[in-house]
This record gives sequence, structure tokens and C-alpha cells, in this order.
Amino acid sequence: MKVNKLSKEFKGVWVPKAIYLFKELTPWDKFILSDIHSLCSSNQIYFKSNSTIGEEVGVSIPSVSRSVKKLVQLGLITSTYDGRIRHIKQTKALIKMINQATQSDEASTQIDAPPTQIDAPPTQIDEGSNQNDKWSSQRDEGANQRDDSDSSERLDSIQESKHLSIQPSIHISKEVVYPFNKIEFIEAWKIWIQERKEKQLRNYTQRGEQSALHNLQKISNDDYKTAIQIINNSITHGWQGLFPLKEQKTRFPKITQNTLDWINKGGR
Repeated sequence: MKVNKLSKEFKGVWVPKAIYLFKELTPWDKFILSDIHSLCSSNQIYFKSNSTIGEEVGVSIPSVSRSVKKLVQLGLITSTYDGRIRHIKQTKALIKMINQATQSDEASTQIDAPPTQIDAPPTQIDEGSNQNDKWSSQRDEGANQRDDSDSSERLDSIQESKHLSIQPSIHISKEVVYPFNKIEFIEAWKIWIQERKEKQLRNYTQRGEQSALHNLQKISNDDYKTAIQIINNSITHGWQGLFPLKEQKTRFPKITQNTLDWINKGGR
């Protein structure tokens, strides 16, 4: 049984905080950028091809090409060619962004040390004052017991009122639910959102985007491949919305009455 060499040496990819929180990047962009960052330390070169990246990440080669182009446009990496070999490097801007996020985390973890010296209590106490304290404590003991019972009753009433005033909170998720869990569909939908953004169309609200996905599922007859065709069709024609695919109708020549009479006579 052959074992892939990468499976022996590969230990995982660490995603830095700065990359993880980068809102303009898709999950595939973040994974590819983290892989480049981990393999390009000390100004090294990233040699992986789009085919290799696609196999490791689980996306198509065109999706990898779009991600690399996007990372170059954002100034996070550089991509040059030496003949037919592509050289990818991380930029100084990416390194600075990651280092700043790391330094801010380290600064937030520093805690001031507690004081190490505590004033020692007095060792000598006036005996006369101790006796006075004993008499006063005995005199106030009965009053304290009454106060304790009253305070406990007040505490119970306060806790009961707080319990009655607490209302159960309702958590509403703001994440959009995709009708299809296929990677190809999710990539196509991300491209559609980016296409609308580049055309300076009004951004979807969370409810509007969910409604658009539901409508796309409906007009595609619950088929993700048809849904992808609908998205590509709208992008190709520059449409602002998503519309059902038109059925291809076969055109037949119009048959006239003279033609029917000729056929009935046996073609004579």
C-alpha cells in the first residue's frame, strides 16, 4: 500500500488571528493564505500549483485561481513567474498585520502583580478596650440576630422579584442557510454576491439574501447544478436578479394546406 509522502510530514495548518478575522476573505481564501504564510517563513517561496492546492483544499482549480488573484489584489501576496514556474511570496503588509495582532494579544495578557507586602497588624492591644468591646458585642448580639432575620427576609423578597422579572432571551442566528451544501454552489453564490458589489448594487440584508436563496432553490427545481447555471446566466447577461432558465423550443417548418394536400395525394 502506497502512502502519500505529504500525509507523513503534514501536521496541520495554523490560521493566524489576523487572517481568521479578515472579513473580505472566504474560508478557502483564508486556508490558502494560511498555508502560504506557514510555508513562506524566512522569505521562502511557495511553489504549489493550483491543481495541488485544489486537491488539498477540496475546491476546483478556477476557484483556486480566483483566490490567488484576490490575495494579490489585496496586497497580501505576490505572484511572479520564472519561466513556467510560479513563485508566490507573502508581502510585508501581511507579516506586519499578523505580528500586530499577535503583539496586541500578548499585551492584553499582562496582569499587574499583586502587592507583596502587607502591613503587619498591631501586636499589642489595650486590654481595657478589649473588655469594652466584649461588653458592647454582647449587648449588640441580640440586636444583630433580629437584624439578620429581617435582612434574610428582605433578601428572599429581592431574589423572588428578580426571578419574576427575568425573561427568557431568544437568540436569533444571523447566518444565512444555503439550500445546497455543495462547494460548487457556495462558490458560485459568493461570486454572485461579489458581482453585485462590483456593480454597486444594493447589498442584500440577511433576510433578503435568505429570501433570494429560497427563490433560487424554487426556480431551479431544487437542483444545485441548475441553480449554478441560473447564477452564471445572470452574470453573463449583466442582469440584476436571478431568473428561471428558458426552455429550448425546437422550431419546425410551417405546414400549409397545399402541403397537406400534396402529402395526401402521395406526393404527386
